[in-house]
Amino acid sequence: MHRFLISIVFLLPLLAACGAGRDTRSPAEVHTAWIDALRANDRSAAQELLADDTTVAIDWALEQAQYLVTVDVLQTGRLQSVDVEAPMAQGAGQVGRSIWRLERLTSCFHTTLAETATGWRVTGFVERQTDCPQP
Repeated sequence: MHRFLISIVFLLPLLAACGAGRDTRSPAEVHTAWIDALRANDRSAAQELLADDTTVAIDWALEQAQYLVTVDVLQTGRLQSVDVEAPMAQGAGQVGRSIWRLERLTSCFHTTLAETATGWRVTGFVERQTDCPQP
Protein backbone atom coordinates (compact mmCIF):
# COMPACT_ATOMS: atom_id res chain seq x y z
CA MET A 1 0.00 0.00 0.00
CA HIS A 2 2.87 2.35 0.84
CA ARG A 3 4.36 1.90 -2.67
CA PHE A 4 0.98 2.61 -4.22
CA LEU A 5 0.69 5.93 -2.36
CA ILE A 6 4.22 6.91 -3.32
CA SER A 7 3.41 6.11 -6.96
CA ILE A 8 0.34 8.33 -6.82
CA VAL A 9 2.32 11.19 -5.29
CA PHE A 10 4.80 11.03 -8.18
CA LEU A 11 2.18 10.55 -10.90
CA LEU A 12 -0.11 13.44 -9.94
CA PRO A 13 2.33 16.19 -11.01
CA LEU A 14 2.96 14.37 -14.30
CA LEU A 15 -0.75 14.12 -15.01
CA ALA A 16 -1.24 17.78 -14.15
CA ALA A 17 1.56 18.74 -16.54
CA CYS A 18 -0.11 16.81 -19.36
CA GLY A 19 -3.23 18.94 -19.14
CA ALA A 20 -1.29 22.20 -18.82
CA GLY A 21 -0.33 22.25 -22.51
CA ARG A 22 -3.91 22.20 -23.81
CA ASP A 23 -4.94 25.18 -25.92
CA THR A 24 -8.16 26.59 -24.45
CA ARG A 25 -9.16 28.73 -27.44
CA SER A 26 -12.64 28.27 -28.88
CA PRO A 27 -13.19 27.06 -32.46
CA ALA A 28 -14.03 30.66 -33.45
CA GLU A 29 -10.76 31.95 -31.96
CA VAL A 30 -8.73 29.25 -33.71
CA HIS A 31 -10.49 30.00 -37.02
CA THR A 32 -9.76 33.73 -36.69
CA ALA A 33 -6.12 33.04 -35.72
CA TRP A 34 -5.78 30.74 -38.77
CA ILE A 35 -7.08 33.39 -41.18
CA ASP A 36 -4.90 36.06 -39.52
CA ALA A 37 -1.83 33.83 -39.91
CA LEU A 38 -2.61 33.23 -43.58
CA ARG A 39 -3.17 36.93 -44.27
CA ALA A 40 0.14 37.76 -42.58
CA ASN A 41 1.94 34.94 -44.43
CA ASP A 42 3.04 33.68 -40.99
CA ARG A 43 3.96 30.05 -41.61
CA SER A 44 4.90 29.20 -38.01
CA ALA A 45 1.69 30.67 -36.57
CA ALA A 46 -0.37 28.77 -39.16
CA GLN A 47 1.46 25.50 -38.48
CA GLU A 48 0.84 25.80 -34.73
CA LEU A 49 -2.90 25.72 -35.46
CA LEU A 50 -2.79 22.53 -37.53
CA ALA A 51 -3.77 19.16 -36.11
CA ASP A 52 -0.88 16.70 -35.96
CA ASP A 53 -2.50 14.38 -38.50
CA THR A 54 -3.80 17.11 -40.79
CA THR A 55 -3.90 16.85 -44.54
CA VAL A 56 -3.82 20.61 -45.07
CA ALA A 57 -0.98 21.63 -47.36
CA ILE A 58 0.35 24.68 -45.53
CA ASP A 59 2.19 25.98 -48.58
CA TRP A 60 -0.99 25.84 -50.69
CA ALA A 61 -3.03 27.65 -48.01
CA LEU A 62 -0.41 30.39 -47.62
CA GLU A 63 -0.08 30.72 -51.40
CA GLN A 64 -3.85 31.11 -51.85
CA ALA A 65 -4.09 33.73 -49.12
CA GLN A 66 -1.09 35.69 -50.36
CA TYR A 67 -2.44 35.65 -53.89
CA LEU A 68 -5.64 37.31 -52.66
CA VAL A 69 -3.78 39.71 -50.35
CA THR A 70 -1.24 40.91 -52.91
CA VAL A 71 -3.06 40.59 -56.22
CA ASP A 72 -3.60 43.88 -58.02
CA VAL A 73 -4.74 43.00 -61.49
CA LEU A 74 -7.34 44.56 -63.75
CA GLN A 75 -9.67 41.57 -63.41
CA THR A 76 -10.05 41.42 -59.61
CA GLY A 77 -8.73 44.58 -57.97
CA ARG A 78 -7.22 44.84 -54.51
CA LEU A 79 -8.32 42.97 -51.40
CA GLN A 80 -10.89 45.09 -49.57
CA SER A 81 -11.73 42.93 -46.53
CA VAL A 82 -11.90 39.44 -45.10
CA ASP A 83 -14.99 38.41 -43.14
CA VAL A 84 -14.36 35.53 -40.74
CA GLU A 85 -17.61 33.79 -39.82
CA ALA A 86 -18.02 31.81 -36.60
CA PRO A 87 -17.66 28.07 -37.17
CA MET A 88 -20.78 25.92 -37.12
CA ALA A 89 -21.03 22.39 -35.77
CA GLN A 90 -20.65 19.69 -38.38
CA GLY A 91 -20.60 16.26 -36.81
CA ALA A 92 -17.94 16.14 -34.09
CA GLY A 93 -16.08 19.04 -35.68
CA GLN A 94 -16.85 22.53 -36.87
CA VAL A 95 -16.55 24.41 -40.17
CA GLY A 96 -15.95 28.14 -40.46
CA ARG A 97 -16.21 30.22 -43.61
CA SER A 98 -14.03 33.16 -44.55
CA ILE A 99 -15.14 35.57 -47.27
CA TRP A 100 -12.29 37.34 -49.06
CA ARG A 101 -13.67 40.45 -50.80
CA LEU A 102 -11.68 42.02 -53.60
CA GLU A 103 -12.86 44.99 -55.64
CA ARG A 104 -14.40 42.82 -58.36
CA LEU A 105 -14.26 39.30 -56.95
CA THR A 106 -15.38 37.47 -53.83
CA SER A 107 -13.67 34.23 -52.86
CA CYS A 108 -14.74 31.92 -50.02
CA PHE A 109 -12.81 29.32 -48.04
CA HIS A 110 -14.01 26.72 -45.56
CA THR A 111 -11.82 25.90 -42.58
CA THR A 112 -12.52 22.54 -40.94
CA LEU A 113 -11.72 22.29 -37.22
CA ALA A 114 -11.51 19.28 -34.90
CA GLU A 115 -11.10 19.03 -31.15
CA THR A 116 -7.82 17.24 -30.43
CA ALA A 117 -5.90 16.35 -27.29
CA THR A 118 -4.18 19.75 -27.55
CA GLY A 119 -7.34 21.78 -28.21
CA TRP A 120 -9.19 22.86 -31.36
CA ARG A 121 -7.03 22.55 -34.49
CA VAL A 122 -7.36 23.12 -38.23
CA THR A 123 -7.76 19.91 -40.23
CA GLY A 124 -8.86 21.27 -43.60
CA PHE A 125 -8.87 24.43 -45.72
CA VAL A 126 -10.60 24.46 -49.11
CA GLU A 127 -12.00 27.02 -51.50
CA ARG A 128 -15.80 26.82 -51.87
CA GLN A 129 -17.41 29.13 -54.41
CA THR A 130 -20.82 27.42 -54.38
CA ASP A 131 -22.04 29.26 -51.26
CA CYS A 132 -20.07 32.45 -51.75
CA PRO A 133 -21.87 35.81 -52.02
CA GLN A 134 -20.95 37.73 -55.16
CA PRO A 135 -19.95 41.41 -55.23
